[in-house]
Amino acid sequence: VIEPLMEELGRRAWTFSGADGRNHLHVDQLSRHIADTGVEVNATLAETTMTLSDLQGLEVGDLILTGRQSESPATILVEGRPKYLATLGQHQGARVVRVLRSIGSGERA
Repeated sequence: VIEPLMEELGRRAWTFSGADGRNHLHVDQLSRHIADTGVEVNATLAETTMTLSDLQGLEVGDLILTGRQSESPATILVEGRPKYLATLGQHQGARVVRVLRSIGSGERA
């Protein structure tokens, strides 16, 4: 997930080191830069496949069957990678997702 940030932070951020192998001031600066960097976050409700002819024939009001139960949690993706499971909800008129738990490495969502 950090690779896209490397270009934004610049090459200098990766080349400094002190006598102990670390430049503490630089580590703090790097941490601040990373903390303020935007990341793409998406919530995926369900996924399915369909033929191109079915896709071309879609009309307003059509239903797409996914094979997933309506109570199943959504998957929150960070930079395209599944990171959390969540439930859908509403807060002050806005759609929201509430994080249930993180997804472990290698675990399928």
